[in-house]
Amino acid sequence: MEMQMLLSMRVEHAADLMKKGELSVREVTSYFLERIRETDGKMHAFITVDADGAMARAAALDACPVSERKGRLFGVPVSVKDNILTAGIRTTAGSAFLKDFVPQVNAEVTARLLREGAVILGKTNLDEFGMGSATQNEIYGYTVNPRDPKRSPGGSSGGAAAAVGAGLCMVSIGTDTGGSVRQPAACCGLYGLKPSYGAVSRYGLIAYASSMDQAGIIGRYPEDLQLVLSVISGKDEKDATSLPLPEEYLKESPLSGCKVGVPEEFLKENISSEVRDAVIVFEDFLRSEGAEVTHFSFTDISLFVPVYYMLACCEASSNLGRYDGIRYGTNCSTSEELRKMYQENRTAGFSDEVRKRILMGTYMLSEENYTDLYLKAMKARKLIRRAYAQAFKRFDLLLSPCIRGKAPYLTDPVIYDDDIFTVGANLAGLPDCAVPVGGTSVQLTGNRMMDGLVLSAASGFSKGGAEK
Repeated sequence: MEMQMLLSMRVEHAADLMKKGELSVREVTSYFLERIRETDGKMHAFITVDADGAMARAAALDACPVSERKGRLFGVPVSVKDNILTAGIRTTAGSAFLKDFVPQVNAEVTARLLREGAVILGKTNLDEFGMGSATQNEIYGYTVNPRDPKRSPGGSSGGAAAAVGAGLCMVSIGTDTGGSVRQPAACCGLYGLKPSYGAVSRYGLIAYASSMDQAGIIGRYPEDLQLVLSVISGKDEKDATSLPLPEEYLKESPLSGCKVGVPEEFLKENISSEVRDAVIVFEDFLRSEGAEVTHFSFTDISLFVPVYYMLACCEASSNLGRYDGIRYGTNCSTSEELRKMYQENRTAGFSDEVRKRILMGTYMLSEENYTDLYLKAMKARKLIRRAYAQAFKRFDLLLSPCIRGKAPYLTDPVIYDDDIFTVGANLAGLPDCAVPVGGTSVQLTGNRMMDGLVLSAASGFSKGGAEK
């Protein structure tokens, strides 16, 4: 079999071939590593490529008797975003503070991938600590969109999306705090899933905003997302926010009789005609499958962006307080005076965007602002959650745009309002999937722990909806 066929092959098929011994794991791993060597010098999808470790892992898997090859991801080449711990592989979170950090333990997500036989090729690029939407990393390079080298792949999991889109791995694990899996997937024409909050362990994720951070998946097929989700999801005692999964969590559901709501307010945003048409195409597909599609008013959308950024910055201020270069992170200072040492380390260690968000969060958490800013934002978050709860009393799924139009250019500034379509699912802890439609994407949002229904709708469209 020609190795190039792997670029269009589903993960389950590739794993089956390697389990049966019809494909060599070493040959597959070598093929993808060679693709990385040939293309990533200009693309900057990866921060660290673990070629030696990947080949050693592949050799060990090949040495396993065929009768004992059980892993659902046996031999599958994957990449992992560089804010997820990988034992023995450098993990930087895209920051100078962690440029030499090599974890001694795996994140739970990483451990579950390895238990099912995956081969980790390396760690993908990101906006520093996940704070951005373009993967404009001043230290490790700006990641380039594989569909257009003048454009960004989105962010913050832009390296993960670029790696899958360029055929540098078969599937990638990213993280999503406000759209960081779905936006890059949409920019690169891929599927991207943010699971329900609590469905996937956060143990070993380098924190940005803990109440919203969630590991997610980027791939070419919704079936790949479902398979990988079945591997990484499930209760983890090491994560207090991890939840037991209901029986119907990954259950496939028919679209016939499904009630789908389309929030009118999203369609009134400044979206391109291509995105507007994509929503219509998906509506038509749903109706052709027997679903009932209704436009409705979701007035609390105006709260999404301000509430998200207020709370995310507050949580970032708390989470990143440990980075001082003394107890944690690289020490860049030569000063013996404590205050100056902190100042020099944090100036050298953090980018302007990260410092800005930390300062905003510290300001809102200060004694004089805590009640008027932080507590009000928390109350507004409750309103958003209540609005979603009311919507899901009427509907099984919500359909909306995922991005405004084309992927941003590499030099475009960060526009926070562009997150309006994605942050709501994080604030409410809901499953949400970016689905490519033509040259752009839509997104499907489900009720809490209804990830299977979201993926069923995405899969249905991929199997014929695009041609209808």
